[in-house]
Amino acid sequence: MRIVIIGAGKTGLTVAKFLSRNENSITIIDHDQKLLSRITEKLDVRTISGSATDPDVLEQAQIQDCDVLIAVTGSDEINILACQIASSCLFSGKKIARIRKECYIKEGRGDLLKKEFNIDFILSPEAEIARSLVRNARVQGALEVIPFVLDLLKVISFKICEDSIFINTPIRFLASQIDFDFRIVCIMRNGNIVFPDKEDVFFKDDIVYVLVHSSNVDSIMENFGFISKNSRRILIMGGGSIGSRVALDLEKSGVNFDITLIESNPELCLKLAAQFEYTKILNGDALDQEIFNSVDINEIECVLALTNEDNVNILSSLLSKQLGCRRSIVLLNRADYIRPITSLGVDSVITPASMVISVLLEFLSQAKLRTAYAIQEGICDLFEIEISDRSMVIGLTINDISIKKKLKIVTIIREDVVHMNVENMILNVGDIIIVLARSEVVPRLEKIFADREQYI
Repeated sequence: MRIVIIGAGKTGLTVAKFLSRNENSITIIDHDQKLLSRITEKLDVRTISGSATDPDVLEQAQIQDCDVLIAVTGSDEINILACQIASSCLFSGKKIARIRKECYIKEGRGDLLKKEFNIDFILSPEAEIARSLVRNARVQGALEVIPFVLDLLKVISFKICEDSIFINTPIRFLASQIDFDFRIVCIMRNGNIVFPDKEDVFFKDDIVYVLVHSSNVDSIMENFGFISKNSRRILIMGGGSIGSRVALDLEKSGVNFDITLIESNPELCLKLAAQFEYTKILNGDALDQEIFNSVDINEIECVLALTNEDNVNILSSLLSKQLGCRRSIVLLNRADYIRPITSLGVDSVITPASMVISVLLEFLSQAKLRTAYAIQEGICDLFEIEISDRSMVIGLTINDISIKKKLKIVTIIREDVVHMNVENMILNVGDIIIVLARSEVVPRLEKIFADREQYI
């Protein structure tokens, strides 16, 4: 595909990195030549210095011949206008705009905005982050919770702790210990993804991804040593757009959460206090140990570090873990921090970039995707795919499609029946499958699962 990306900041760079892996032709537009120069040092892309709302600049990018426009500058207004102006330049491809301000997309305004400004898809990483954090907080001990098949199934990730009874236990022995269907999807070990077989064993600090029926989520967590409690204490650091949205959604979740939110801005604290029904608002510094002591940090189940500063999020999370908090989830803008801070004890990291990649996987794929999710900035991807009557995989076996240690079919849903043991199955029309794939084989996956006419 020929793709124009407007904005060379962190999100633009992430999008360019992700899309360039699939041999797309990419042009990046930004007014900051220094940012563009840094990108050309890292990626083989074309860059144009200029305004994203200047029709001459868009024509210089040959916008009329492109397939996709992705506007991800730091300004919602520029992103919106860029999509509209591109349409006036005879651009007929897909238009994607990043919009951060909730006022533009709440209460149906997003649909109106898309119609009036010729936008095909609104990208809102902040909203996706909030939804993801609420899903994670609802499941005790979970680091990630990924819904599939209209929430019929979930992939849950969690850490193998040093006192786990499953350390050094082969995966094949789990079936005798757990009396319901499940599937070990993959293991994150020392920053690398492992495609396990039945003889693989768990090690301390492994991050395990397991697929289960949604009705068995609590049971699988209990089997791995995470005991559910009636009262759930959550501490949120930062009352900005993401922190406040997460607190509000947790209040509405139906779970008996005891929520405390710490914010350093006293004026914002007053606004937040009037906004929530029972979330406790504290004015204070996220790095102040006295604040942690005042909330009995050793009784907190999960700390969500969601301020606007990466360093504050990292340090407050590490401090909370040191003082006895059981689980910490950190919001980071810089993906290169992920590996070092998780090695220091932070349990889970969520980034706007990972949300962007997941959404783009789903929206731009040539396969008939229903859901897509990027693991660790796209090291591996999880896909939910429906087999259409024009699919090239009809009649193929799972072994025909799988690539050892690179691509595997995790489960098949056929006529509302979930099949976890799929090794000898043949794919049929209407099957819904969940696939795990390393990033380097995603282009091949898209070709395999595309409809016939796309590659004839």
